[in-house]
Amino acid sequence: MSRVSTAGKPKLKAALRGVLTDVVIRQAKPAEKPYKLSDGGGMFLLINPYGSKYWRPKYRIEEVEKLLSRGVTLKSA
Repeated sequence: MSRVSTAGKPKLKAALRGVLTDVVIRQAKPAEKPYKLSDGGGMFLLINPYGSKYWRPKYRIEEVEKLLSRGVTLKSA
């Protein structure tokens, strides 16, 4: 998470602490590399360099960590 600059972005700072709101999601902009905004409960939003946003839950089955892709957040028209 150190790749994401939060200077002057208090709402983005809140998201990095685990408070993921609609405003924070809309303000998340693409960076050079993919980065994650976590809700603190195993679910995170992956923001890719080309602008797509994917919900990804992290879970464990028999001590093996797995990831799912739960959907895409689309840009409004």
